[in-house]
Amino acid sequence: MSVENPMVIDSLWRKEPKVIGECGGCGQSIYSFEDFYDMQDQEETVFIHQSSECCLQYVADRSLCRNGKE
Repeated sequence: MSVENPMVIDSLWRKEPKVIGECGGCGQSIYSFEDFYDMQDQEETVFIHQSSECCLQYVADRSLCRNGKE
């Protein structure tokens, strides 16, 4: 039988990270330890992860893609 020392169990001392909001790009949660953009979009606050994928997805979801030849 193994008895673990509670002084060395890291999980007992950790707090769950606070959820700041939802990413406007990927739709996943943004946590308090992550870097993110905080912006206004038509009078509402939008949070976006500080990653090129999330930024690209946010713009792509709200834009119309056009061909330059038209």
